Amino acid sequence: MARVTPIERKAARLIVSDAQRIEKKAVSAALIISSRLQGRVLREFRSGGDCVGCIREVLEDAKSLILETLVASYLAAIKRTRRFAGKPVSVKPVEFQLEDVISPLVDAIQLTPEQVLDIAEVFGSQTDEVLEAMTQSIQGSVNKVVAEVEGLPRKKQIAAIQKKFKNIGITPANPSMLEGVFRTQAQFASSAGQFNALRDPDIEEILWGFKYVTVGDDRVRPEHAALEGVTLPKNAEEWNTIYPPNGWNCRCSVIPIFAPRDQVDLPEDFSVSGIDESFRFNPGKIFVPTPISG
Repeated sequence: MARVTPIERKAARLIVSDAQRIEKKAVSAALIISSRLQGRVLREFRSGGDCVGCIREVLEDAKSLILETLVASYLAAIKRTRRFAGKPVSVKPVEFQLEDVISPLVDAIQLTPEQVLDIAEVFGSQTDEVLEAMTQSIQGSVNKVVAEVEGLPRKKQIAAIQKKFKNIGITPANPSMLEGVFRTQAQFASSAGQFNALRDPDIEEILWGFKYVTVGDDRVRPEHAALEGVTLPKNAEEWNTIYPPNGWNCRCSVIPIFAPRDQVDLPEDFSVSGIDESFRFNPGKIFVPTPISG
């Protein structure tokens, strides 16, 4: 395994922690929505209403939350990348309350309202796709449990539906689905923000390449640990496939390299099958707002 220095590990963890702080605030807000969702489904079920159709209506409230998570993570990555590159940014601490996070970042990066709108528009379709996938997943689970409890006493029916919500992963006792959704989207947006920040002509001129770094704990997947230390020029084709995140809940990152380095290629036994199929792309080349310089 190629060597990763303590400074490089710290840099990678800072990149991941920016997105994680935003993700945690988003999950806390999403739990309020999911609590309303469970209450609404149970009320509709008790009254003989549409306990499946109401799910889409309630989850519409999560749309702005998903979009804000994407935009905030994108902007936080730009700020962090500029600091790595030695470019001036405001270093005023940001309180990661989700409703307040975007404004301080906008000020730090000195964005215009038009630039913020452009970023939001780029992430609009991703927001719709995430919300639709989450809606269909929850609807499918509720449909299944409603069919399973048909004919049971009402008390047992209600208990089964409540248990299903817990198993889905959208309750305070088990928020695993919400954590997975918001963590992965935050990492997508963070990677896109980092990659696009490096398109700033002043930074791109001094950028040599990237180094793949994991967070270095026992939760790292073996397939991702095998990529640790891979160091390639910025235009290497490999980054079109292995630029993180590389799976659900992936916490890997790449750190920018601003001076020529010895190249460390992919392991000889590397297989793209170690990267989840729907993650084999570079987020920075998919989510491309108007370049931000400054």
